[in-house]
Amino acid sequence: MTALCVLPIPGVGEIRPGDPLVETFLAALTAHRMEFVRGDILVVTHKVVSKAEGQIVALDTVKPSADARRWARRYHLDPRVVQLALTDAAGVVRREHGVTITETRHGFICANSGVDLSNVDGGHSAVLLPRD
Repeated sequence: MTALCVLPIPGVGEIRPGDPLVETFLAALTAHRMEFVRGDILVVTHKVVSKAEGQIVALDTVKPSADARRWARRYHLDPRVVQLALTDAAGVVRREHGVTITETRHGFICANSGVDLSNVDGGHSAVLLPRD
């Protein structure tokens, strides 16, 4: 029988723009006397990659369009986040119940173009999907 084990890499810390991900992960592994072995799979969230790439937008720099403001007002959303979702979309698939379903430039179909406010900086900035 083959088992699947999920092990976090301890000690990685907060990823910031420009951080080298490979070196950061390897340093954390070394510091905790861990290593990759043949067959291991490293899973990294898109937000970690986005942060390292600098795909972070300060919300106070976003100027919402009239459409974004109307949609946000109707569903009690932040119009700047709505605008980021629209700006980062290759196309809008559907808008309903306060959610904008978009196709991203990567070809993904997702809510609000993958724009994410969680675990960034207390709601002052948003993280976009990685460039690549």
